[in-house]
Amino acid sequence: MKVFINPGHGTNDPGACGFGLKEAKVAAKIGAILERKLNAAGIETKNLQTDEFGSIPVIANEWGADLFVSIHCNAANAVARGTEVLVYRFNSQGATLGEKVQESIVARLGTVDRGLKERPGLYVLRATDMPSILIETAFIDEARDNALLASRQEDFADAISVGILAYAGINALSDIASTRKIAPNGEPYDQNDIDYLLGEGYTLADALSFLDTTDKYSNSDMKAAAEYAESRVGSTGYGNNGCTEWVRRFLLKANHPFGQLMTDGSQGNLMWVPNIMDYAKAHGLWKEAEEGGAMGDICLLETNYCKADGPDHVVVACGDGNYWGNSSSRNKIVKSSIAGDYGADNVYGYVATGSGAGKAVSGKCSRTAAEIVGDAGSTSCVNLAPNGMVYEENDIQYLVGEGYTVDDAIIELSKSPKYNSAPARIAPNGKPYEQNDIDYLVKKCGYTLDAAISELSMADKYIK
Repeated sequence: MKVFINPGHGTNDPGACGFGLKEAKVAAKIGAILERKLNAAGIETKNLQTDEFGSIPVIANEWGADLFVSIHCNAANAVARGTEVLVYRFNSQGATLGEKVQESIVARLGTVDRGLKERPGLYVLRATDMPSILIETAFIDEARDNALLASRQEDFADAISVGILAYAGINALSDIASTRKIAPNGEPYDQNDIDYLLGEGYTLADALSFLDTTDKYSNSDMKAAAEYAESRVGSTGYGNNGCTEWVRRFLLKANHPFGQLMTDGSQGNLMWVPNIMDYAKAHGLWKEAEEGGAMGDICLLETNYCKADGPDHVVVACGDGNYWGNSSSRNKIVKSSIAGDYGADNVYGYVATGSGAGKAVSGKCSRTAAEIVGDAGSTSCVNLAPNGMVYEENDIQYLVGEGYTVDDAIIELSKSPKYNSAPARIAPNGKPYEQNDIDYLVKKCGYTLDAAISELSMADKYIK
């Protein structure tokens, strides 16, 4: 295999700068270390950093590279941080390579996971003939990211090399170091256990899946969360918008990082069901319905109440075909099948937050829309007003009390100023975004308005 390494910028163009660091120099150092590590794995490399920007794809193509890896540092006026990988298009070999590298960097460095970004207009991605990625390692003008770029260049290079090797399928056992080094209990797998199962004819993936179910490696925190869920069945107090609140509490009890993300809002509003799905898909956590739900997985349901296509309710999979969740119309934690309680037409999919194995079962709902009218007040319901707000339950209930059907009540409310006017753009900390920050990202960095708001929502300034 031949890998073309392109540290970004050059002698005359330092790239982005911050806290005394220059992007070109950081990229060059990471590129040099990466080259050494790939060579040690038997991969042929060519490392080129040049101010002659237009020649880079030409040289890579003529050399016959199998992969193209460009290394950069990001910058956004100190309002953003994290790692992202740019690819020519999704659903491509370049995107597959990008996912491996992205996952590896985030796991090794602990950077904010900004996921893959599709950038068909980038010349080095458009003009190269082979799978190509551009890595934005971290934000050089953000203090915490800058510290990583200054002190952990070896780790960045090692993480990139692990991602490349994982993509190439080289030295399959080394995949453990990049993707499955840590068991559900947070401890490393014992290599002797893995080797034994491989000797018994297991594949690596099957060996790790088997070890996950043993007492030695199972997640005691998840077991504690399951006991907590059982103890809460029949309890109340989560509110008619409590489906996501229940899931958040369960995951915090399991010490699962997704619960903390739902709490702190650092990855956007994950108390909103469609956002949960989008985040899971962007970060490799999504499981289709037919894959089944392991105990502790977030299960996304599509109910009879909300009229738009897509998930609008969340529960926690028990792993045995049942679910723990907040039944919104009853404001009560229940354990049941879909057909028995949630009014769901189907399981929409899962977020892989659980452990162990277990297939889920689906079923037609046994409740009518009127019986689950409380879901209208849920933070998760996607039956939205014209301005993007969720209809408030007390507004719907008032009109129902006046003789309206639920559907007619929603139609009536959709005409009111309350649900027609544009809502304020409020940050996770409850304060409005500053217009100059929005203008900087839109006018200087080329963001769309929605992308700028999404970016700002992850900045400390708007979280704390």
